[in-house]
Amino acid sequence: MLYLLPYIEQESTYARIKWSNIVFADTPRAVIEAPIPPISCPSDFVGPTRKPRGIYSNYSGSFGTVRMEQNNVAFSGNISPTGDGIFFEKSAMRMKNITDGTTKTMLLGETLVSPAIGASFTFGVGYEPRGCIWDSESGGALFSARVEPNSGGADIIPYCQTNPADAHWQQRTPCTSISGAPGRHIAARSLHAGGVQVAMADCSVSFISNSIQSWQAGNGIGNNDNWNASWLGAWQKLSCRNDAQVLGSF
Repeated sequence: MLYLLPYIEQESTYARIKWSNIVFADTPRAVIEAPIPPISCPSDFVGPTRKPRGIYSNYSGSFGTVRMEQNNVAFSGNISPTGDGIFFEKSAMRMKNITDGTTKTMLLGETLVSPAIGASFTFGVGYEPRGCIWDSESGGALFSARVEPNSGGADIIPYCQTNPADAHWQQRTPCTSISGAPGRHIAARSLHAGGVQVAMADCSVSFISNSIQSWQAGNGIGNNDNWNASWLGAWQKLSCRNDAQVLGSF
């Protein structure tokens, strides 16, 4: 996201980033907390107000169909290097690698920022990764198509911030904390009626219904470690760059 700043009229913020050591702790708080209107959805009143470790965004990169941490996959960071979408650990995706075609492969999708996130700059105190672009080492700048849009199931993330007493946000941004174990995933979510907006790799934008097919009948979400392209529903096919499956309408 930070590399895109000059292209969305945020040159002044971009120029103040310490590129020799790109960590949020070495960048002035006035920079990481500067408003960036294009990265916030107008329907989500929470996102622009949350900045415990820099301003948050409602637009997240597509990791793919699988969990962001998987069993039997060695990786040095906090997310797996084997995502089948566009963004994953140390990804450097080229157009030629999107073999399913750029018009049928998701690049970005909407996510929601939890209102339970606090304003503290202290790590672990009010911080949560979902939507965080300046300190996104926990995969917070990504989403996974492992579950359908606006899933009623909880996201599995480290530093989960949620409010059990708030029924509205239990429905919108439910989460379960996890630390040091495989299983991490973040669903695409929005406050739009009936679905989410996504951007394809060709820069077109589509509205995806919550009722889009998610996994083929009989296969559920059993793709944790033994991925098989024949299991994918339309939602997963949109997320995977190279499944070679016929997508059909969505």
